[in-house]
Amino acid sequence: MIRREKAPTLCCTYCDRKFRKERAVFDSYRSSVRFCSNACADASRRKLAEIECNWCNERFRPDAKRRKYCSADCSKRGVIRDMRAALPERHCCRCRAVFRPKNSQAMYCSRACSRVIYSATYYQKKKAAQPSNVIYLTAEIFDGWFKRAA
Repeated sequence: MIRREKAPTLCCTYCDRKFRKERAVFDSYRSSVRFCSNACADASRRKLAEIECNWCNERFRPDAKRRKYCSADCSKRGVIRDMRAALPERHCCRCRAVFRPKNSQAMYCSRACSRVIYSATYYQKKKAAQPSNVIYLTAEIFDGWFKRAA
């Protein structure tokens, strides 16, 4: 058994850190000591090239093949942009203008159109314009039904 002080000092081929041989990780390809830890050995086997972030165009080395963004912030912004681009153009329910919605439930081209639609005056005008086919049940009508049934 080699004492810690007498173990030779080596240099990790991945991170260039100095380490002693007793704590080293053997590379299965060459069966020689090359790495200071399992993390360095695993990282050296990943050979993904640097790519550009789809949002900020900054170059980065991804840790997985499917990764397209350099950070969680860029990922969030990029996914929202891609989702909006995938939505088809629609017609506004109020003014019939063509617009690209920001989410899948959007029905109006602007906040102004939605406020007009949902305002109380709009509903009052709409209700006054439509003929009422509703028969309201009053006490006289209710009593008349019982007289006819008896």
